[in-house]
Amino acid sequence: DGSLLYRHAEATDAVFKAALRAELTRLLGLSWTLRGEQWEIEGMPAGLCRRWSTRSIQLGDWMAEHGTSGGRAAQQAAYATRKAKADTAPTARTSTPASTPRPATPATCPSTS
Repeated sequence: DGSLLYRHAEATDAVFKAALRAELTRLLGLSWTLRGEQWEIEGMPAGLCRRWSTRSIQLGDWMAEHGTSGGRAAQQAAYATRKAKADTAPTARTSTPASTPRPATPATCPSTS
């Protein structure tokens, strides 16, 4: 049951990101700086992250096209340009007998933004 984890998702996310930063520091010797509310690799030019953010570019293009700017315009752009969510209707679960080995799942590392 993941309800406890779900209720503490924000804290869980913060702990995960802190652990990931610590491991990247240990393995690669990276240093970090807090920029706004985001941790970024120290020495990374501020505009570089924005340039790589295709979503920021998309929102900027929408605002320019509509002659708007500012926080409210960015929120309107986000709502106007976001993709519809996929159908998330629950599906029937099938049980796997205990004697049947489950396939291994490769580990992934989500973004630290």
